[in-house]
Amino acid sequence: MAKGKQSSKEEYLQIAILAGFFTAGGFLLVTLALVLYLMPNKDKDAKFLAANYEKLAKLLEDRDFQILRQTVENSERADSDRGLRDIISESMTAYSLEFSDFPAAANKKGVVTQKLTLQAAGMSSILKFVASVKDKKSSIDVLTFNLRPASRSQKDAGADAWLVTVEFRDQAGGASFNAASAESL
Repeated sequence: MAKGKQSSKEEYLQIAILAGFFTAGGFLLVTLALVLYLMPNKDKDAKFLAANYEKLAKLLEDRDFQILRQTVENSERADSDRGLRDIISESMTAYSLEFSDFPAAANKKGVVTQKLTLQAAGMSSILKFVASVKDKKSSIDVLTFNLRPASRSQKDAGADAWLVTVEFRDQAGGASFNAASAESL
């Protein structure tokens, strides 16, 4: 009777070992099927990407591209030296906007803030103006934007007349803040 108990334990162990081997063999077959039959073009794709990478690397090392990159860096540096008030004035001129209140910019701990109130204008001009100021320099943020319809007496420009009070902040503007620039306009 002792022999029967040991043989059943051995059978369970053999079954467990065989089940493990069959499972591992099944995973191996699935892996081989995926590698050999379902993804044959991956090698070609890798070679194509490597060739394109080499072409791009040669193109970026070209002298013309180096000059172009240097020109872009210089223009970005020149734009970052411009004051917030100058950028706002330029954008107002570009969109034919006029201000009713444009006080001097405030510089507190290297952060320049500029608040202004525009006269009645169309919604699209106002939104394009705010977007263009934000686009001119990456460190400029819009702090407040108060938009309200113009009164009937101010709607001489048409039915789409709005008044806006907007406040901009230039976090990198402290270094380029210029008192003469603040007094212009």
